[in-house]
Amino acid sequence: MELLQVEKGDVELCTDEAQLLSAMGTPAAAARCARRRATSRPAAFGLAGLAAALLLLGASVRHITSKSSPAVASLAGGKLPTTQLYENPVQCPGSVNVPGLNGSTQVQVVNSKVGHLGVDAGQMHIEGGAVVMHMEGRAYFADKCTDGYYSNTDYKSVSLLGKTVQFEVDLAGVGCGCNVAMYFVAMKQNGDPTKCQDYYCDANSVCGVQCAEVDVMEANSLVWRSTLHLPNDPIGSGSGYGGTGPHQQTWTSEQYGPGSSCIDTNKPFRVLAHFPVHDGGKFQGMMVDLQQDGSSCGSLTASVGWYHFQNADVLATMTEALAQGMVPVISYWKTDDLLWLDGSDVSGETPCQVDRPLECPLVGPRILNFEVSEFKEFIHDSTMNIKPTQPPGAYGAYGGDAYGTGAGGYGAGVYGAASPQAAAGGVPPAYAAAGWTAVQNGAQVYYYNTQTQETAWDLPA
Repeated sequence: MELLQVEKGDVELCTDEAQLLSAMGTPAAAARCARRRATSRPAAFGLAGLAAALLLLGASVRHITSKSSPAVASLAGGKLPTTQLYENPVQCPGSVNVPGLNGSTQVQVVNSKVGHLGVDAGQMHIEGGAVVMHMEGRAYFADKCTDGYYSNTDYKSVSLLGKTVQFEVDLAGVGCGCNVAMYFVAMKQNGDPTKCQDYYCDANSVCGVQCAEVDVMEANSLVWRSTLHLPNDPIGSGSGYGGTGPHQQTWTSEQYGPGSSCIDTNKPFRVLAHFPVHDGGKFQGMMVDLQQDGSSCGSLTASVGWYHFQNADVLATMTEALAQGMVPVISYWKTDDLLWLDGSDVSGETPCQVDRPLECPLVGPRILNFEVSEFKEFIHDSTMNIKPTQPPGAYGAYGGDAYGTGAGGYGAGVYGAASPQAAAGGVPPAYAAAGWTAVQNGAQVYYYNTQTQETAWDLPA
């Protein structure tokens, strides 16, 4: 635990989460503490808390060789059990079995070196064959794991083309502002250690290097998004429920969410991601099915088979990346700026009015029962090639040709004559200074904030 200097009239006030993480030996907690002005009474309380933290730190040092210890954490209303917290950063927490892989089906889990916030990552641990997520954690699947050493050649590469990847996930209690992700990136082909020092890359260049990315799941208990990304496209083409930006709206809160009739996110459910091919082996898209025992609807499906970027159909260009193989990644992070995922949907529903990251479970979401298999079924193109859902209101119908270039469509509607700067690829100077830029995606225009990574159909008021 990093001890910060306490000056006269100041104390270091940390959240309960930060104190717990600090006591367990996670330096990231110190970065989340806020220095505040306090009166003499709160100062006395803060100093007492600091003394208690020193005692906890001493206990941690005395047990530095132990692997784990029991702990209890508040899960903000969730019911997931928390039975372990690692006292010290553990790069190699163990392995999980993944039937269907080439070679050994026993896959090592490798905790990342640097987390989402740019500080030391949270630690995932293995329990009963499940990967149990710790806040700000990111972990990779690998053929082998060596403490103190990272190599892109050690990571497990899964060829997704013509395959189905399935797993089970538990999102109970994971609400607004929390993001649980299971995805694939082309990091085995990346020879740059990156600023994260573990060869991690993705379409958003989180660690300084971009690469192709396939997001099977970015979700919490209220929303879901599946997205394909070219290496240079941080927005991508997606499908699911919740949030802004171009994606196909596939279901509603009546079908997905806590207590919903189809997928009740208070309970675990299965995820099956299919990667079919057609036309002689070309990638047809990603179809994600959510299934749950006792469901009244059978399953929910999210298809991503329409991908236009920079005025071109780019779906087939992802064929090579999927054929070469991509590394499975699991991450869990929080922010008060996640409305791009869990805010107002293009259908008009609003899963989250505001994000509450302090209510995200410290430990708890888990993924288990991984499996890879051949996908041999036929999927008709009409099921896959579906354009992003049109926002409600003033946009009219898709007009004219391919994607609304006629009257009333995106090309000649609000994004055309009514917004000449957006149609020309620019935004007003005040918005540009705040990080906003207009993105031309085929015949559509939407907005992307380079500072917050938010996407929106309209510039904020």
